Amino acid sequence: MKNESSATCFIDHIDSYATNEVTIYWNSPTVFAVAHWNVYRDMIDSCE
Repeated sequence: MKNESSATCFIDHIDSYATNEVTIYWNSPTVFAVAHWNVYRDMIDSCE
């Protein structure tokens, strides 16, 4: 595997916190923002 690129050697295991931690932290603000926009959209729809 010395001549393989790092992308072909990567294994994403669900129990591997070290490899999944960054993705969890990067997606947290997105989930928060989308949830806020959904509540705001529901408030606007109920006023019409």
